[in-house]
Amino acid sequence: MLPNDAAGKNAVLSQFVDRFHHDTKFRALAESDAHAALRSVGIKVPNGVRIRFANSAACAVDMMLDRADESMSAALDDDLLMQVTGGVTPIPSAADELRQFLDMFQRWR
Repeated sequence: MLPNDAAGKNAVLSQFVDRFHHDTKFRALAESDAHAALRSVGIKVPNGVRIRFANSAACAVDMMLDRADESMSAALDDDLLMQVTGGVTPIPSAADELRQFLDMFQRWR
């Protein structure tokens, strides 16, 4: 589990980044099983979250902009539309972990 303070989160993320850049076995693990690599430094990723690593900022932008999720249709069905327009959505049990995970990356930038 991640520390609650910003300094602790930064230290954990710095440890991951350092190992990713300097430890070839760790980098191979991160590229093949990102969840296991993150877990090894104390970052728990909620189930269902997909992680891919980009070799450069340009590659990351390409991954985000040019690769639409093929599982998504062009239109939202009524149930999905209600969820984004004020409908009630049950909170998944992993929501707090996901928020914590995303918060760590937002604060690290």
